[in-house]
Amino acid sequence: MPQDWPSTICLILITLLALVAKVASVQRLRGRGETGSERRIIERVCTGLAAVVAFGVLCYRAVVVSESWALLEAHVDGLLLLIAVLCVVVSYIQWTKILRGVEMFLLPVLVVLSGWAVCASWWTLRPFNVGAVWNAVHIVSVYLGITAVTMSAAIAGLYLYVRHQLKRRDNPADALKRLGKLASLETLDAAIVRFGTLGFILISLALVTGFTTELTSETPTAMGAGWWYSPKVIGSAVAWLIYAAVTHVRYVPTVRGRRAAWLLIIGFVLLLAVLAIAATLPGCQGTSGSMQIGSDAGLGVNVEVGE
Repeated sequence: MPQDWPSTICLILITLLALVAKVASVQRLRGRGETGSERRIIERVCTGLAAVVAFGVLCYRAVVVSESWALLEAHVDGLLLLIAVLCVVVSYIQWTKILRGVEMFLLPVLVVLSGWAVCASWWTLRPFNVGAVWNAVHIVSVYLGITAVTMSAAIAGLYLYVRHQLKRRDNPADALKRLGKLASLETLDAAIVRFGTLGFILISLALVTGFTTELTSETPTAMGAGWWYSPKVIGSAVAWLIYAAVTHVRYVPTVRGRRAAWLLIIGFVLLLAVLAIAATLPGCQGTSGSMQIGSDAGLGVNVEVGE
């Protein structure tokens, strides 16, 4: 799969749109009157355009680049899917005002992911070798799981911000005005548990299908004898335990609220660290030219490195 310049240019555009939307959202929270309304319009338009461009590029790559109508042929396609879904989620939040304020924490993630996709398209393009059904399910569950994990981390960040504003003593009037534009702690606390549970389910599916794919593979990229203590596996297992804990916080009241929020953020950062380790220190085996790289859940996805 060759490098495709239209995809890269569109990804740069998405990055810029997400950045403008992020700046507008921060200024809207601090702004007043008509200025806030204008910034809300800018924020919604930029996010909507980013969603349209992301879905358009995803379809374009499926039809023109891969020529197989397959939506997930390379890592950049997975990032595009993740970006498109998050853009739709942000747009929905902006128009319905449900979980108000979460977009402030989702938009920076969109900027990072779209910049990451630019790098994946420009310098490190690696097509997936989807092959078996287990591998396809693994790839889909990985990116959907990252979507849920991103949402849970963004909600957790907003929860901590609202909690901090409630405890302010220097300028309570300003703090109360900002809180009027954000979701309540009760709403965010319930959302933390819901999205944490969804992330736990999808990560579990990604782990099971990833292990199944690797352990049943007959290619040189299968896990070796020391697979169980590799950084990818250890990091994935720790992240899974974190989300398992958050899923069951309803039965442990002392872990709810601030502690659950921090656990979700730590789990999100850990998954990103696992992905970075997997991308920079891939496990190579054999001499067939294939390479095992980590997916976003930290498990191996077999890919063929383009010449």
